[in-house]
Amino acid sequence: MQVTWPAIAAVVQPVRQIASEAMNLLFRRVEGAVGPPTARLEPCQVLERESVGSPGNGPHSGGGDRQ
Repeated sequence: MQVTWPAIAAVVQPVRQIASEAMNLLFRRVEGAVGPPTARLEPCQVLERESVGSPGNGPHSGGGDRQ
């Protein structure tokens, strides 16, 4: 997303932490743990790049110093 123009905004998520917790929950289920499904929210970060503009500014003509 950083090689396009305009650079596209993104959401950064803690993928390793999410995967680790998912595996731990899965292994507990395999070993016999019972209970309702659980939901977790992990903190994330929004990276605002050039694709995020002010509302009402109209379409961008392109150009600039990025080709």
